[in-house]
Amino acid sequence: WAQTLNTLAAAYADRIRGDRADNIEEAIAFYEQALTVRTQESMPIEWAQTLNNLAVAYRNRIRGDRASNVEKAIAAYEQALTVMTQAAMPVNWATTMMNLAAAYHNRIRGDRAENLEQAIATYKQALTVRTQAAMPVVWAQTLNNLANAYRNRIRGDRADNIEEAIAFYEQALTVRTQESMPIEWAQTLNNLAIAYRNRIRGDRAENVEKAIAFYEQVLTVITFEELPELWAIVMSNLALVYQNRVEGDRADNLQTAIHYTQQALSVFTQQAYPLIWAQQQSHLAQLYGDPAIREYRQAIQILEQTHQFLLQTRLDLDLLATVIFELAELYHITGRLEPARLLLKDAQRLYQRLNQPEQETAVLATLGNLEVQMGLTDRAAIHLQSALEYYRTHNRGNRAMEVEKVLGFLK
Repeated sequence: WAQTLNTLAAAYADRIRGDRADNIEEAIAFYEQALTVRTQESMPIEWAQTLNNLAVAYRNRIRGDRASNVEKAIAAYEQALTVMTQAAMPVNWATTMMNLAAAYHNRIRGDRAENLEQAIATYKQALTVRTQAAMPVVWAQTLNNLANAYRNRIRGDRADNIEEAIAFYEQALTVRTQESMPIEWAQTLNNLAIAYRNRIRGDRAENVEKAIAFYEQVLTVITFEELPELWAIVMSNLALVYQNRVEGDRADNLQTAIHYTQQALSVFTQQAYPLIWAQQQSHLAQLYGDPAIREYRQAIQILEQTHQFLLQTRLDLDLLATVIFELAELYHITGRLEPARLLLKDAQRLYQRLNQPEQETAVLATLGNLEVQMGLTDRAAIHLQSALEYYRTHNRGNRAMEVEKVLGFLK
């Protein structure tokens, strides 16, 4: 019975038809039922395997609090590793280690830099078993994921980290070829394109053009008809690269970025992918609100809709704070000063709650500038002084000078 439940859960976890969120909830329920029989005492290996599967389901879960889901995944992986040890079950251990690393990579709670270091270290441990000689396919998979972690790494030199990522992607592509593994080849090429988009070394314009070329290669394999979710990810990435493109006309590039974001949103709907939908909405509003486009009304409509959705669902408080800040700035640009001021106060409180002093200070500086414009000079001085103290303490010389100029004007 437990074996059947575990198999049924796996089928729901991989199910393409039906609602994705519903399928994952079904999978979680079946895994949890299976664990009432597959206990650590009576069936330790099966218990660990089911826990590993449950962890994957929580990592991919759409419903519930995202941070809590990741924590549940990490806890389940760590429980599974008490049975799946490197000495007793090296292959299963390495697989679970790779999954644990991915969970740390996506972790919301805890220190982001430390989580990424944990992910990198765990991937490297997995590679002691997942070697190129013994297990080339999973070796390439692990390298691809390790490269992702280096691409996002906070510690160390940013330029070095991106070069490391590029090198790991290129190694993975020696196994993940278009002929033998077209989907995996396209996924890694997509990641390599992101690395080139963010590359610090080399010629900036050339790096961006390489990224575009890689994305176009990816789309020879990843089509809307066959793989709509992956196709939408590529659309989203193309939007980002065109937003930052050096060559060509700025407005034309932004219109292309808008087109690709809208394409992504045809798959990432509010119902099916609520968090990704909100992220894409925020990006689309940024594009419409860019000075080269200046379609502020459209940008405001999008952000107001996204703001209300995130307030109701509380899916991602970081994103909610970003959306509030962006909406406030658009209100400011379009002359809605008091609504802008109130939103900035909301953003400041939320960033304070999230313990993000850099973002909170940026809001305070913006709020102070707005209050100067509104004639609220006493309030402006308080907010600008707070921003100045932070910038001085954290060696943000240029920003400190900007704030000092405004404070000097007030005096």
